[in-house]
Amino acid sequence: MFLPRCWLRRCANLLTASPGTVAGKSYSAQSYTRLLQLLNSQLADYDDAIAAAVGEHPYAPIYASFPGVGPVTTAVLLAEIGEDRHRYPRPEVLLAEAGLAPVTRSSGRSRSVRFRYAANTRLRESAMWWAYNSMKE
Repeated sequence: MFLPRCWLRRCANLLTASPGTVAGKSYSAQSYTRLLQLLNSQLADYDDAIAAAVGEHPYAPIYASFPGVGPVTTAVLLAEIGEDRHRYPRPEVLLAEAGLAPVTRSSGRSRSVRFRYAANTRLRESAMWWAYNSMKE
């Protein structure tokens, strides 16, 4: 993009400010940087705690073997699917519970396929993240 010289001379004052404004904005930016560093360290500690808790679970290696699943998604899948393997006898039942199977409504000659709203939203969200991350693998 070509900018004429007169435009640059007119807008040069927009890139400067008084020393007090610069000092205040600098202090604010440094405060936000320290806050973000603190939050990132706390999130890393939280992720480590989740990974340690998931590592102790007997079914964790099964869920962790899925492509694109990290410790947090493994924890959510373990929590939402649970340990009772007879709860979902077929994959279709698990898909319906997660809301990933469509709902077909038919009456007479009309037939429509719709989104399943009545579902376990946490399980649906974790399955969506699993699918998204598995595309990268």
